Amino acid sequence: MSPSPTPAGTSSEPAGYLELLRDNQPFTRFFVARLISLFGDWFNLIAVLALLRLLGESEARDFGWVLISKMLPSLVVSPFAGVIVDRFERKRLLVVLDLVRGLLVAGLLVLPWLAHQGTLPVSPKAVLYTLVVLQAACVPISEPARNAVLPDLVAPKDLVTANALGAAAWSTMFTFGIAAGGLATTYLGWRLALVVDLGTFALSALLIATTPIVDHRTLRDPDAEENTSFLEGLRFLQARPRLWSLALAKAGWSLAGGITLVLTVLGERVFSLGGEALLGVSALYMARGVGTGLGPILARRVGGNDDGRAERLIGLSYVWAAGCYLALGQVSVLPLALLLVVLAHLGGATVWVFSTVRLQAETPTEVRGRVFAAEQAGWTLIMACSTYTFGLAIDESWAGLPTITSALGLVLLVPAALWALRVALLGDPEPHAPEVVEAQA
Repeated sequence: MSPSPTPAGTSSEPAGYLELLRDNQPFTRFFVARLISLFGDWFNLIAVLALLRLLGESEARDFGWVLISKMLPSLVVSPFAGVIVDRFERKRLLVVLDLVRGLLVAGLLVLPWLAHQGTLPVSPKAVLYTLVVLQAACVPISEPARNAVLPDLVAPKDLVTANALGAAAWSTMFTFGIAAGGLATTYLGWRLALVVDLGTFALSALLIATTPIVDHRTLRDPDAEENTSFLEGLRFLQARPRLWSLALAKAGWSLAGGITLVLTVLGERVFSLGGEALLGVSALYMARGVGTGLGPILARRVGGNDDGRAERLIGLSYVWAAGCYLALGQVSVLPLALLLVVLAHLGGATVWVFSTVRLQAETPTEVRGRVFAAEQAGWTLIMACSTYTFGLAIDESWAGLPTITSALGLVLLVPAALWALRVALLGDPEPHAPEVVEAQA
């Protein structure tokens, strides 16, 4: 059977954050590569909004379509993504995807020049959406690949620590990337942000290429029949209700996926700073990043390595975030709005980290790519629908912006109720689930 993942240390106790980074160099390089890539992604986001405005598109639904364009490719690519992640060497796959995404960012850089030359066969907006879609099409392959690689880089006891670090990295880069990108785009122009984004993909590819990552195909049982079909991955989940429900946890959170669009509109229309709308958007995005950064750290402290407690905290996190979003729609003072956004995303980060950790721990490496691809397809579909619905609600004035914002909290009460039912039916997980034994034997 397959060997154990690379240990972070010899102690039976989970490693601390600094200990894991110090003692596990392959994980550290992999972690830093993700930091760099994420920084570019979020540094880029405000620039894409500015570029869209430069092309003359100013309605909420226009930026909403950019956000949806980043999500929808997952629905088409995910059935193939999981198969690709499980069939091919994951390290090489991640390097190629970083390079492709860098080239697509270069396309955004030259878009206004091409539009000015009049050489485009379609509208500049259509080209922008196409480039965003192609770049986004790489994500449903790269993210399952990263999630599938992680348990082969760290010991099982360190999965919570590694995922908490990863989620904190996402949040830190979201916060600083948005802040730096907002300032740079406002005062130095959107082109600089895109150049930085292009460079981050190149550097991330270099770091991953020089990181020792075991080829997961060598860890398979040579006597086992190989079946890398997407349907086989779905059958694997379907036969395990606990894993199936864990794979849907992020989809539950994504019912409030319209928050990105709502925060954008709130920043532009309600909470602009010094008359600069993009700075108001950046401030709200930063608050979201702070919440998702602190959330994994607090979740690890409260949940630890207790699997049952981790699963129960997912349900409580839905309720916590629902209350914060309900309150957000009723405030008009920026500091209080920022606080509520921070608090709401403490809950979101907890849902994200613990559902990921539990799936990684209980899924064998040979099917892990398809499991995470199916999970991503689910939450991406829900998030795209949520973004479209909230964008339509804003543009068609179904209700006032405060009511629409509070509606984010109401929709989160649905997964909260379903998760409470799930806990009642399934109870706490067994200390040693069969899938864990199979994966680590």
